[in-house]
Amino acid sequence: MPAQCRVVVGCAVQLAKADGFRVIADAAAKDERLVKDLGADVVLPRGTEFPELVNAAS
Repeated sequence: MPAQCRVVVGCAVQLAKADGFRVIADAAAKDERLVKDLGADVVLPRGTEFPELVNAAS
């Protein structure tokens, strides 16, 4: 993940968490750990089934 994306994702996740939201994110397999480390509660694989996976994780 490019550095600029890490900054944006990190800020978005941290702001959401600070406001008390549960964060469900998507990421490429190679970036799952990074997104989780940035604070996402649930990290789902990217793909066309993402909406269904979000519903199942909610």
